[in-house]
Amino acid sequence: MHSEDEEAPAQKAEERASLKLSSEMERASAIASVLRHQAERKEAQEAVKPVGKKPLLPQLSALALSTAAAVYVWFGSPGWLGPALPPLPPLEVEGAHVATAVYLQTQRIEGYRARNGRLPAFLEEAGPGVPGVRYARLDARTYRVQGQDRRVAVTYTSGEPMDSLVAAVARVLSRGDQ
Repeated sequence: MHSEDEEAPAQKAEERASLKLSSEMERASAIASVLRHQAERKEAQEAVKPVGKKPLLPQLSALALSTAAAVYVWFGSPGWLGPALPPLPPLEVEGAHVATAVYLQTQRIEGYRARNGRLPAFLEEAGPGVPGVRYARLDARTYRVQGQDRRVAVTYTSGEPMDSLVAAVARVLSRGDQ
């Protein structure tokens, strides 16, 4: 047994002598290859790295501000948001327009009476109605026409003079009121 113990260190020494050491270029090439592999691995890890999270406070404050603005616009109905309404026309002009509508409707009714010898039972028999004007047949020979706008109402009953209606039509036509 003794001889085996002595052989083992001798055999190891022989094996070491038979080992070839690498040259300087081979070692440099191996080191360069390892460094290159480590650099590629680092680049791949950085490309996969998640983007850093933004702080939560600015996001929450932006959300709160936009929510407050939306609530203000939705429920507050600010005046600056809607269009400015045009001013109402003077009462005189509005009255002239309503009187003109009543006059036009009475002319249709009178035209129907002249053609048919009777009053229409309802307004559409005399032709299309003028917006804002109502017709009421009181009896076989009399009727009432009422015109109404936002602030003015004009009533004409058949048999009354039409001077005020004709004057209103003349005002509208001469001034070109809209």
